[in-house]
Amino acid sequence: MDVQYSSQHADELHSGIQEYRNGKRKAFDGSGNGYEFECHPEGLFIDCLYEGDPLTPVTVEYDTVLRALTEWSEMCKELERKASQ
Repeated sequence: MDVQYSSQHADELHSGIQEYRNGKRKAFDGSGNGYEFECHPEGLFIDCLYEGDPLTPVTVEYDTVLRALTEWSEMCKELERKASQ
């Protein structure tokens, strides 16, 4: 899923990860413009779909990912509010 500046997409990704962690889903994965992700027991596995990204593959702890998604969603919602005024 390509989150970009969409609070809805960030919230959906957050929910999917939480459902995986809570055992409501056996798997949760997806892809966006240039990256793919998979939920693993040790964290969120992220890999680039193209060669040459020296920072991937990487596994990020869920607490870090969920905090970042929450903050990103809040920022997107603020931008959406400002755009609707």
